[in-house]
Parts: sequence; structure tokens; C-alpha cells
Amino acid sequence: MLKNFSFDVAFKKDTIEDCLVIFGEVTNKSNRDYSSIVFRIVIFSKEMPLGHINITINGLSNGKTQRFEKMIHKLAYSEVIHKITNYEAYFEGGY
Repeated sequence: MLKNFSFDVAFKKDTIEDCLVIFGEVTNKSNRDYSSIVFRIVIFSKEMPLGHINITINGLSNGKTQRFEKMIHKLAYSEVIHKITNYEAYFEGGY
């Protein structure tokens, strides 16, 4: 997990399709302002990755929290929701 950012992540079913939706908030604790930043969130069942998604957030200033929500089309909610045990977030890049 990242030291300079904190995540509050949850999962839900899409209202139309049987897709997994990841949503939550990220807080910037890096002492740096970002115009745009990308995180990769990997979803696990124990140690086995089930899937991942890249989240792009624009205008994430130091000390600020922003919400995000993104559908993961490749993961059927009904098949994976009971298997999810944890997630990890990785910093991919930012400016």
C-alpha cells in the first residue's frame, strides 16, 4: 500500500450489468499537489489477483480527498464479490 495516500475502497454491483464496481475515496498526504495522478488497484482473493483497474484522478491537491468510481467489466459481481479478501493500490504516475 501507499504511504503518501490513503484509500477507502468498497465494491458494489453495477445497476445495469453484472459487473463489479469499485468506488471510494483517496486522500493525498504527499505534501505535493497533483494536476493528474494514476493509481492501479489490484483486487485479491487471498494472495491470488482477481483483477485490476487504473484510476485517474485530476486535481488532487495535498491534504485533499477525492471520490472515485469505476466499473470493472471483466469481473462479474456475482462470481467475485464473495471471493474478494483485500486490495492493494499502487502509484503509477502523476504530475
